[in-house]
Order: sequence, then structure tokens, then C-alpha cells
Amino acid sequence: MAVTKSKSLYSPEELDILLKAKQIISSKKESYLRDIIEVDTGYKIIPMSNELKEYLDDKCKTFIKNFNQNIINNTHSRFGWLVENKFKDFSEFKSPKGKGYPDYELPSDLFKDAPFIENKTFNKTSIDSSLRTFYYNSNSKINRTTSHVLVGFEFEENNNKKSLTGNYHIVDLYDKKMRFRLEITCSNNELYE
Repeated sequence: MAVTKSKSLYSPEELDILLKAKQIISSKKESYLRDIIEVDTGYKIIPMSNELKEYLDDKCKTFIKNFNQNIINNTHSRFGWLVENKFKDFSEFKSPKGKGYPDYELPSDLFKDAPFIENKTFNKTSIDSSLRTFYYNSNSKINRTTSHVLVGFEFEENNNKKSLTGNYHIVDLYDKKMRFRLEITCSNNELYE
């Protein structure tokens, strides 16, 4: 029987670098998102202006009033996607090309530096949860120095129907710390191909 040589995805030196990174990175390692973005993309995060916060505050209040005219029975993730899409359309935000972070960008005719906006929804009972709810993966959507802001809408569920509570958070990501996590993963389609 002939022995077939498996193809190598990386050199032994590259594997060594990956495994050393796994030893260095632990869930206790933290960094500011602004530092991660700058190293990863070459662009900086700048602090959110009061003008931007006031603009988003007004948008959130008006959006919640309009959105809650329709209470929807849906899964948590589908409800989150619905809120995200409706808020984008309502606010006339643009979607940068690609997947992942961030969700929107404000038009440059509103704010010269066209800030990036990430949108989240969360159940009011989970605000103190330590489960991961924010995820950053390197991508090409970040193509300029600007503010990065997260808008989080709180929802509640009554009789299997979800609605926004009226509470929301506008979070300047400039001073937010992120934990590093190195995962070794494989998807079902990769496992069972």
C-alpha cells in the first residue's frame, strides 16, 4: 500500500507561531478597541462628539416610537436583525460593503468623517450577563479614521411578543476595552465534507 503525503497548510514554523499565540492570548488579556483597530487597519478611532451623541439620541427616541407600533413574535436573533434593518432604513444610514463589524456608516453630508455605527439589541433581563455580545473580526469595512459608536436597544418579551422598552444605550467605543480570545474552530460543513 502506497503512503500518500498529506498537503501542508503551513510550515512547522508557522504552526509554532500559531501555538505560541494561543499560549500568550487568554481571556484575561485586554486592549482598547481603538488600539486593535489602529494596528489592524491603520485607521484610528476618534472620540464621539456631543453633536453626534445628540443626533443619535434623537434618532433612537423617534425610532422606538415608530417601531413599537408593531409588536412582533420572533426569535431573539431575528428580532435583532429586524430592529437593525428598520433602524438603518429609518435613519437612512448606509451599509459599508462586506460582512461583520461595523453595521452602518452615517452619510458624510451629515457628519464629515462619516462615523461607523454598530447596532445591538438585548433582552432587558440580560443586561448584566457576562456572555459575549460584541465580536470584532478584521475586515475591509474600516477604511478611514472616524468615531465608532454602538447603539444598543433594550427589548422585553410578553406573551412571546417582543417590543422595545424605550431604553437604549449610545456607547462611544473609543474607551471600550475588549478581551482577546483565540479559538481553534471548525464548522459543520468543514467537518463533514
